[in-house]
Amino acid sequence: MKRIWIACLSLVLLFSLSCSKSTRSTIQSGWELLYVGEDVDLLSVSFVDEDYGWVGARSHWEFIVFHTTDGGNTWIKQKLPYSNSAIGLGEIFFIDRNNGWLVGSVGIIAHTTDGGKSWTLKERVVSHAFHELQFVDTNHGWIYGGGYFLRTRDGGQNWSISTGVGGFHFFDSLNGFADIGVEYGKSDIVRTSDGGVTWSKVADRPANTGGIAYVDFEKWWGLVYIREPFFDSLFSWIVHTMDAGKTWTAQTEVFKAWLYYLTMIDENYGWVNKGLNTILHTSNGGETWKEQLTPALKGHIGDICFIDREHGWAVAEHGQILRTKNGGNPITK
Repeated sequence: MKRIWIACLSLVLLFSLSCSKSTRSTIQSGWELLYVGEDVDLLSVSFVDEDYGWVGARSHWEFIVFHTTDGGNTWIKQKLPYSNSAIGLGEIFFIDRNNGWLVGSVGIIAHTTDGGKSWTLKERVVSHAFHELQFVDTNHGWIYGGGYFLRTRDGGQNWSISTGVGGFHFFDSLNGFADIGVEYGKSDIVRTSDGGVTWSKVADRPANTGGIAYVDFEKWWGLVYIREPFFDSLFSWIVHTMDAGKTWTAQTEVFKAWLYYLTMIDENYGWVNKGLNTILHTSNGGETWKEQLTPALKGHIGDICFIDREHGWAVAEHGQILRTKNGGNPITK
C-alpha cells in the first residue's frame, strides 16, 4: 500500500512539473535589430509609412543616404548630387514616397521628387550649417541652422531668410511654434499664424530646456538639462505643459544622463532616448516613463522616428537600426 501511495505521489509531482514547464513564458524585446549593410554612423531617419523610409549616414565625413521599401529589411544606397567629403548631414525629411529634402553643412539643400533615385542640389542661400528641416506639403517648408531661419512657399525654388528664430514645429502651412532668443540663456516660445512671416510670444521657455515636442497648440513636452561643473555631472528630466507653456511640471525622475530625440506621436504615446542607447516610453502622456527592452547596440542612437503608436525606428552607429511594430512593448511567448 505504501509503495502504491509513493508511486501515485511521484506521478502527481511529475505531472505538475511538466505542466509548469509547458506554461513557462519568456519575454522578448518588442524591438528587432537590423542593419543597412555598411559600417556607417546613422544620423537621421524619415519614414512615411510602414515600408518606405530613408536614413542619412556618415562615413569618414562623407554623407550617404540609404533607402528601404520593405520597412528596413533591405536597404539600397542612393547617389547624392555632390561628393565633397567635408559636407556633413543635418537632417533628412520626406513627406511621401517621392518628395523629400535634406540639409547639411555649408548651406547644403537638396530635393528629390522620385524617392531619392535622383537629387537636385538647390542654389545655396547662406553658407552655414543647417540641422533642422520640416515640410508640411510639397510647397511649404522651413529650415534652421547657424542662426538663420528659412521658409519657402514654392517647394524650395525661393527662400525667405530671417534670424533669431529656431527650434520650430509647424502643424500646417500657417500655424507653428518656435523659439526666439531674448538674451543669453533666455528664450521665448512664439507662435505664427502666417507661416512664419510674423511671430508673437505665447510663453517663456523654461530655463535650460532642450528640444520641445509640440502635440497641439497647448500640450507640449520638453527636455531639461543642468550641468553641475563642481561634480562634473549632467542631470536631465522631462517637463510637460497642458496650457501652452503657462505652467510646466516635471514628469520624470532626474537622470544622470542625456535625454535625446523626444518624440510624442499624440498626447499619450511618446519615446525618448536616454544615455547612449536606452529607450524610454510613455503611454499615458508622461505620467510614467518606462525603460523598454532592446537588443544590445554598439554605440549611440542617432535619431528616432515613429509614424504611429506601433511603427517606429531608431538608428545608431555602425549601420544599426532598431525597428518595432508594436510600439516597443515586450512580447511574451
